[in-house]
Amino acid sequence: MFPIWFSSLLILAAGCPSVPEIEPPGPEPTPPPIGADPTIPAAPGEVRGGVLPDDNEAFAAAAWGGIAAEARPGDLVLYNDRVRFVVRRELGHGYVGVPGALIDADIVRPDGQLGRDTLEEAFLAFGIGRLAGGDTVELVADGSDGEAVVRVTSRDRPWDFIQGVAESDEPLQAEMFLETVTDYVLVPDTPALRIVSTITNVGTEDARVNPLEGLAAAAEDLLSYGSGEGLDPGDLDDPAAMGVVGRQGEAAMLLYRAEAPLARFAASDLLSSSGIELFAHGFQDIPPGESVVLERFRAVGPDPATVEAARMEAQGIDTVTLSGTVSLPDGGPVAGARVHLVEETDDGPRFQGFALTSADGSWSMRVPPGEYLALPTGTGPDELVPLRPGVGRYGPFTHPDINARQLDALRGDATPTVLPSATGHAEVAPTPVSVTEDSTLALELPASGSFTLSVQDERGPLPA
Repeated sequence: MFPIWFSSLLILAAGCPSVPEIEPPGPEPTPPPIGADPTIPAAPGEVRGGVLPDDNEAFAAAAWGGIAAEARPGDLVLYNDRVRFVVRRELGHGYVGVPGALIDADIVRPDGQLGRDTLEEAFLAFGIGRLAGGDTVELVADGSDGEAVVRVTSRDRPWDFIQGVAESDEPLQAEMFLETVTDYVLVPDTPALRIVSTITNVGTEDARVNPLEGLAAAAEDLLSYGSGEGLDPGDLDDPAAMGVVGRQGEAAMLLYRAEAPLARFAASDLLSSSGIELFAHGFQDIPPGESVVLERFRAVGPDPATVEAARMEAQGIDTVTLSGTVSLPDGGPVAGARVHLVEETDDGPRFQGFALTSADGSWSMRVPPGEYLALPTGTGPDELVPLRPGVGRYGPFTHPDINARQLDALRGDATPTVLPSATGHAEVAPTPVSVTEDSTLALELPASGSFTLSVQDERGPLPA
């Protein structure tokens, strides 16, 4: 037998079985980002949905500015190569402030052109006292399958602003026991966001409901617009669509339904001074456990012609393309002119909106076949603010990194891309045009002029 010490030596030489080392617990793995990366632009044929990031540089690349811009990290963004929208995820500013409201909207602008958001809030209400306020706001489709979808689930809640205006300690309307699931759906190659709300009565008694579409927007930069009525249409009982148009390059926005006209909510006159418009879907009787479904569209475009084309497509109206140019007598293009199209009917003129000319003077619009008068205008906005060219508005609730772009432009540290705007052209007579199929039309404006006025005394110029 081997001595004990020799046996121990053989064991050591052979090597002892190793004891596995226990790894100390490391940090939790970072979850993959939710949805698409919102800093990556969408190409034609694409749509993307994502969450606005916390990183300041990435946020500034994904969001945009304007007088009403208020997106924050964590809010949800839907966009394609034409338009972009933000849905609020938490409580926010404004007359409504509920999660799940649309808070920012704009066209996708060329590189270097500053954002011009004028949408404060678009929301769903039930009468004048209650809102569909989001309890959960989530991205359910990121666009990889052809559509980007944000879903908002909510119960009706008091409209705090209206309650405050009435100086009431109690809600103006009792709880209605309504659960609403709203899907914001965006697909490629369209300027229109489709909005579908399923309203379910989760109470024990019948609910009589008049759902309202609400819009709060920056009235100082916008003109009201009605389909068929044109700018500043006044009070319409049942417009085909209602919206707003920017005064100085801000986007046009239009609300419409596919199946029926809108109905103006009479009590919205009380809120008009606050910049809030309300349109009614009509009274609905919902038994316990039953639901109603509302479908509508909010389209955004550079001009009314773009959003009207989306409306007519949704409503099944046959259209053809009328396109052309606006030029000077010497043949040079007129950029930023408005080309209005008016149809003379037995009930008076019907306005088909207007298209804006691009840098080369070209324009295009989809219209139903008919006899029209085409009128190019280039008189400029009715109010001029002496800012540097291309500078937009500074937003009071806009993210600081977004507002920094406006400040850089105001100081002259950056040169933004200028929005084309035709100014100083005298009025011309309208041109008759018969549209039966796709066709073109060349229009002309006289050369522009300018007038400069200064006030001074013996010491020099004076502010006046």
